[in-house]
This record gives sequence, C-alpha cells and structure tokens, in this order.
Amino acid sequence: DYEERGQLHDAFTQMTHSLQEMATAQGSFRVAFLRAAEKMQKIILQLKEVQVCIPPCGLQEVTRRFRCRGCYSKVCDLPLDCPVQDLTVTRGRQAMFSCTVNFQLPKEEITYSWKFAGGVS
Repeated sequence: DYEERGQLHDAFTQMTHSLQEMATAQGSFRVAFLRAAEKMQKIILQLKEVQVCIPPCGLQEVTRRFRCRGCYSKVCDLPLDCPVQDLTVTRGRQAMFSCTVNFQLPKEEITYSWKFAGGVS
C-alpha cells in the first residue's frame, strides 16, 4: 500500500541509524544486524496486502507495488494499447506521440514518459 511507504521508509531509516548505536553498545555488528532484522521482519509482516491490478490499468506508475520479501518494486505489466509507427525526426525537432487507453485518466496534470530505442527492427 503506497500509504504505508512513508512508514516503511522511516522504519528502514531508523533501523540504519540505530545499527551503529546498537553495534557500539553490544560490541558486535552481528548482534546488531540480527536484532535489526527481527524488528524489520515484524514491521513488514504488519503491512497490508496490496490490491491486485485489475484491468484495464495499463503501464502506469500508480500500479507500482513494493515487494517486501524480495525488496523490489514491480509495475503491473498490462500494456497500453498504442499503435507502433516508425517516425524519423531531425535532432532538436519535436515529435508528437498519441496513445488511446481504455480506462479513465485522472483530471489533474499527467506526465508521460516515452522510451526510445534506435536501430531496433
């Protein structure tokens, strides 16, 4: 849940800062890391389960979910329904991209990111 992301970030930050203090007090980084891992495990187990991406959701940042067990994030990988068309543009000139999606877009400002791969057949 993205609402919990800040809390999880704070917990990791606090753990990182306390590792040095714990290691100094205990005289061992091994003990400090074991205790920190136990605390983080408890925090992670209290996180809510994420909702499944329900089509049509497209490839959008808002579908990104953090996978605690693997320590990585993943975006729901349903593709946008965009036609592919070759387009040659002189360097420094503009190109316009158009893409129709089968879901409601938010009314506030939206940022689009396009990736370019030159020389791909």
